Amino acid sequence: MATKAHAAQSEQRRYLLVRAGSRRCAVPVDRVQKIVRSLVLHAVPGSSAHLLGLAQYGGEPLAVLDLEAMLDGGAKAGGGRGQRMTIVVRAGAEQATETVGLAVDDAIQVITLNDKDLRPTGPGLAVAEALIGDALVTVVDLQGLAGEG
Repeated sequence: MATKAHAAQSEQRRYLLVRAGSRRCAVPVDRVQKIVRSLVLHAVPGSSAHLLGLAQYGGEPLAVLDLEAMLDGGAKAGGGRGQRMTIVVRAGAEQATETVGLAVDDAIQVITLNDKDLRPTGPGLAVAEALIGDALVTVVDLQGLAGEG
């Protein structure tokens, strides 16, 4: 009986709540390395619509991806907006992560979500949704993100 009670308990996970355009997104906090402002981006001719460019980070090139565009199907949503921030994250499977940047409009706070409060939305980058107050939050899964740039 104790096993069933233990299985019924929901696991809690911590996320960084960010704003990407009109969306609020939850990025797993254990994948976040740093929040950076004012990265100089260099365009990559012929790149995918969601790659904003390359920046230098820690002496290495960093692909900076537009989180809003990725969630909205590839449209370059952030091209004309003012200065944004970059969330530097570890993307990919645990055994083979790579560092990428996610361009967002704001990093709001760290939140805790219970697995039982998540409504799965399917495979891909946006894997679930949750209500926080009256706001719908998109839960982002970074495991499949490596190689997107």
